[in-house]
Amino acid sequence: MGATYVALDLETTGLDLENDEIIEIGAVQFGADGVLDRFQALVNPGRPISPPVVELTGITDEAVRSAPPIWSVAPALEDFVGDSPIVGQNVLGFDIQFLRRAGVRHSENVYDTHLLAEMLLPGLADYGLAALCERFGIAQDVRHRALADAEAAQQLFIALRRRCAALAPEVLGQADQWLALTAWPSRGFFREISEEAVVRTPGTLSGRRQSTRPPEPLSPKGKPVAVAEEHVLSTLRLAGDHPEAFPAFDRRVVQETMTMAVARALNAEQRLMVEAGTGTGKSLAYLIPAACHAVANDDRVVVSTATINLQE
Repeated sequence: MGATYVALDLETTGLDLENDEIIEIGAVQFGADGVLDRFQALVNPGRPISPPVVELTGITDEAVRSAPPIWSVAPALEDFVGDSPIVGQNVLGFDIQFLRRAGVRHSENVYDTHLLAEMLLPGLADYGLAALCERFGIAQDVRHRALADAEAAQQLFIALRRRCAALAPEVLGQADQWLALTAWPSRGFFREISEEAVVRTPGTLSGRRQSTRPPEPLSPKGKPVAVAEEHVLSTLRLAGDHPEAFPAFDRRVVQETMTMAVARALNAEQRLMVEAGTGTGKSLAYLIPAACHAVANDDRVVVSTATINLQE
């Protein structure tokens, strides 16, 4: 872990992202060698603090009356954060929104421990900070105060990072490749760990894959060999000669109409959308022309279906 991070947490007058205000900021700067520095400040919100927040945090109107407003605290916070990735619990959905509204500048890399935990620990009943800290044995002597929660998020991040680093290098490399094409603020988390895995295990798949650019588009082999519609229809009708395999088969005009439409679409390399009701015989109507096309072109046809019988 060579990077420097800043774990951040805010306490606010409420949960309304548009109307509530920041009342406390807590931040922890840390890296591979542990905690490097801490930042803590009360903020005057310019409005009363609601009783539920006072009860939850212990922060009263009197406590923040002489505190500076957010615009006065912002420069010191920006200097403390610098270009370091921000770490925090539900930081993308909550804290970053308050910082953005207050005009506080920060790195575009934001590592949300709530979202990372959902990816690395799927299926948990609770992804709250308290539940995750309990899972990893992280003590929380103080809760719902900005600095204490930032310190808990810092330790949780380290635990999640360690868990992610234990994944196979190929998995990390694939996650990095997929996420690099997105604008997700936490995508750098997987890139960092993937690059560390490459250093630890050179020669792996992820070690050979350095580029995060999109792959080159697939090129067609050439114009496909057209399959005569009559040939496809005669193949379909052969099912009537094998009642042991197709006991309920009988010739249906709608089925043959769909079969020819699918055959024409494959020959012309076109898209086709068919609405076919129950009793059409649509499975054979697209499987037969697909099979004929595959045989004639010595190629494969991919069928994606949600029908259990066809999957099996």
